[in-house]
Amino acid sequence: MFAPSDKAFSNVPKRILDDLAKNKELLKEVLTYHVASGNVKSTDLSNDMLVETLEKDKVRVNIYGKVGRSSQTGKEKACFEITL
Repeated sequence: MFAPSDKAFSNVPKRILDDLAKNKELLKEVLTYHVASGNVKSTDLSNDMLVETLEKDKVRVNIYGKVGRSSQTGKEKACFEITL
């Protein structure tokens, strides 16, 4: 799953978030767009790699060499950006 950052979520207009909360099919479509189809490990990702989503779209991966800490577990994690 490719999860948007908190900053990305904060840039989504409230009316869109409200629409997603009301329209479960649209929410499902948005969520499945962010889930890779099949078994894609973070260690297998490379720059400009195209990854198919459950929505049958492709997202291009761009990896940046930063390491951060997970806000949930406190463990180190690789930070990368997905260009859709």
